[in-house]
Amino acid sequence: MAWRYTSLPLQRKLLLAMVLGTILALLLAGLAVLSYETTTFRPRLERQLESVAKVMADINQAALDFDDVKQAQDNLGFLRLYEGVDAGALYRSDGSVFAFWPIEGQPVNPATMPPSGSQFQANKASRSLPVLRDGRELGRVWIRVQMPPLIQRLPQYGIMFGALALGVLVLGAALLWAARRLVSQPMERLSAAASEVGRTGNFSLRVQKSSGDEIGQLTDEFNRMLGVVGERDHALQAANDLLEQRVQQRSQELERAMTLLMQNEKLAALGNVVAGVAHELNTPIGNALLAATSLNKSTQQMRDQITGNSLSRRGLEEFMASVDEGSGIVSRSLERAAALVRSFKSVAVNETSEARMDFDLRHVLDDCMALLAPGMKHRPIEVALDCAPGIRCNSYPGALTQIVSNLIENAARHGLEPIGGGRIEVQVRESIDEQGSDAGNSWLTLQVSDHGAGIPPEHLHRIFEPFFTTRLGQGGSGLGLHVVHSLAIRPLGGVIEARSQVGQGTTFELRFPRRAPLNQL
Repeated sequence: MAWRYTSLPLQRKLLLAMVLGTILALLLAGLAVLSYETTTFRPRLERQLESVAKVMADINQAALDFDDVKQAQDNLGFLRLYEGVDAGALYRSDGSVFAFWPIEGQPVNPATMPPSGSQFQANKASRSLPVLRDGRELGRVWIRVQMPPLIQRLPQYGIMFGALALGVLVLGAALLWAARRLVSQPMERLSAAASEVGRTGNFSLRVQKSSGDEIGQLTDEFNRMLGVVGERDHALQAANDLLEQRVQQRSQELERAMTLLMQNEKLAALGNVVAGVAHELNTPIGNALLAATSLNKSTQQMRDQITGNSLSRRGLEEFMASVDEGSGIVSRSLERAAALVRSFKSVAVNETSEARMDFDLRHVLDDCMALLAPGMKHRPIEVALDCAPGIRCNSYPGALTQIVSNLIENAARHGLEPIGGGRIEVQVRESIDEQGSDAGNSWLTLQVSDHGAGIPPEHLHRIFEPFFTTRLGQGGSGLGLHVVHSLAIRPLGGVIEARSQVGQGTTFELRFPRRAPLNQL
């Protein structure tokens, strides 16, 4: 008899199991529904209460913070939209009642602030949740809901389905034993072997054949497949290890090359500033040298007059006037040169340093504009700065200077020079980030805009990619805007985007927090 069952085609076994399983499913359907309801009702009810309580806590933060009882009562009135909710209340942080719903009749909420969490009674459930703002507890919200009548009918359902379950269990046990012996055990062995191979990668594992039917044939084919796959997996693993090693080497080389190119780009920009400053210093230093030479000549003439006893009052007055004029020229020229040197020193230190520091944004931008001015002096381009004084930041001035310098140079070279010049505007505005984990922190928006040639739409989405340039072979490295994008994200912790229309100009908008995130380098 056992041989007959083990030799049956798998299709007949499945057909027999399907017929018996259908009968069993009909008997178990009602019990399954009831079991599902009884086991999932309370967690679902708790999640619903949690969701409603969080909504009430969020919309009543302002009401508690500004002691607005009417607004709180209006907000609690929205509870009528939730099915089953019949009462709600807000409590102050000292435990007293702040507002309640419904407002008609006597309050049904607890007189004192209930503890946080869920509470279940005979036919009601309630949830209490703290109302927080920036980690500070403003108060607590309490919501009560009527539980559905299913809870009250559970004893009757239990008696009715208990008797049915007893009979079904006896029949199911017999059917389960037969199905397990004929189908489940062989299939479980195959499944366990497949899981073991998938978990450990041990393709030398084999499954013992227990019958001569389709499952037995499947077992033979499964064992043969394990052998073939094991051989191919070994070859594939060897090739994969070699490929991974090569990819890692190429990635490291590419990363080093990118780092070197970005450093070269920064130094190249700093070199352009040096050249501009050197050219600008030539004028005040030349004026000072000319004035000093004139003073030396006047002094020698005065010495000759004193030696020859030919000094006159008029000659002395002319000498004094010459000294006053010459010393004024020397003083003003050297002050101009010193200011340029200070600006260059400040920007050079910032651009070559990765230090985080407190600084006045207007001062940093003024220094940047002063050093960019020599490069713009002989170009038909005007740079205008609109930034309020006194904006204090705790961030990385070097990265910010590099970004502004690159954006202005990019606007001048690609936007305005092709059309014969124009105006570049740098504007700074404050805003509040109302989303994310940094909600409430002051953010700054820095815009660099021009009314130049613009960027074609097919290029706009690629401008921040490394090595993308439309001036290949004409001095463009394709790294300027990539450096800007990298510095905007790290270390400033901000975002940058570009808007442009051909023939109307381009605007780059950088948004970054006044206090940069920690661990950004």
